[in-house]
Amino acid sequence: MKIITKKPGNQSKAFSLDNEVKLLTEVDHPNLIQLYEVLESPQNVYLILELCEGGELGGYIKTNGPLPEETIKQIMRKSINALHYLHTKHVAHRDLKLENILLKKTPTCITDIFDIRITDFGLSSKKCITSTESLFHDHCGTPLYMAPEILENKNYSALCDVWAMGIIMYYLICAHHPYKADEERRLLEIIRVTKLQFDSDKFRNLSSQGRDFLKEMLLYDPARRRPMG
Repeated sequence: MKIITKKPGNQSKAFSLDNEVKLLTEVDHPNLIQLYEVLESPQNVYLILELCEGGELGGYIKTNGPLPEETIKQIMRKSINALHYLHTKHVAHRDLKLENILLKKTPTCITDIFDIRITDFGLSSKKCITSTESLFHDHCGTPLYMAPEILENKNYSALCDVWAMGIIMYYLICAHHPYKADEERRLLEIIRVTKLQFDSDKFRNLSSQGRDFLKEMLLYDPARRRPMG
């Protein structure tokens, strides 16, 4: 269940909620969270969502450490299939992060099946995302996962989701984010100008195909970035 407290005059929160409910009623994919019902009281709105007992994927990694490549492959395959489905529906998620990938149940070990659900569509947007005339302009997302073109205040497309999935894959391999800073302003500057390196010990155990796949998602030029699907 997701509980949203009503606040008078908070139009952005109301829009985000309406947007999320509308999108969830229009999509149907095994790796996207299901919305069962919307309830309302004078103080709150309640979204009755599919139960995911395993919690957040990021929480699992913090407890259990990096995942083997075969497990990463199955998580990425499911995530990318779900995002490809969204993109064919002209929906960009725009806030992909480890906290928004849930586990249907807790895996018994790091080589188990990871049954994932992508959630939180409050910042998602639906438009003809294949058209250069329908690019996004607003600055939104979570800093650690934001694509460089957003940070540079450029128009951007659904390829921002590809960048975010690359950051997620990096975390699954290393159990830490590729960027670190004490304050958000410095973090955003580091993301904007730092070219990622993939030569640490943790990447040496990754197959050449896996390394190339990750690099193609994390290309700074969105025109060269690997599309979903």
